Amino acid sequence: MVEMKADIAGVVESTVVETFNGMLGQKVVSADARAGAGAGPDSRVYACLLLDQNYGASANFCFTFDDKLLARTAAAFYPPEQAREKRVHEDIACAVANIVGSRVKTCLNKYGHSFEMAVPFVAACGAVKGIAREDVVHLHFSWDDNKGEGVIVDFGMDERPAGNC
Repeated sequence: MVEMKADIAGVVESTVVETFNGMLGQKVVSADARAGAGAGPDSRVYACLLLDQNYGASANFCFTFDDKLLARTAAAFYPPEQAREKRVHEDIACAVANIVGSRVKTCLNKYGHSFEMAVPFVAACGAVKGIAREDVVHLHFSWDDNKGEGVIVDFGMDERPAGNC
């Protein structure tokens, strides 16, 4: 399981960076965890993704996006009035979660698993539920030349039926 988590972390890291830098035109880099409170919950968008197998193993992913990063991304693709809409920011967050999840699913299935991916969804919080805190992997990404914490991805795997994010 440790080797699998390390592989998944690598897939998540490279995919988040490639997606923002290549597809979405934003400068995002992998970063160390930031100290301090950071942005408040009103300036964040949470998207979750669940991967499940028939026999009960699950991988739960919760993404925390800085809404300013999502707004800036939306401004590159939408007219100004649409780019400010929360639902557009949420769509971008879920699209990123979907891209990451697709690559993670491929990685997991190379280990001989048969994971299925649910549709990413917007959540009220950013905590991985039902998995012991010490088993959750935290990945942080900064944007705008490391001036802001842009994306946090928390994930955990468990040998039980999937929980809710």
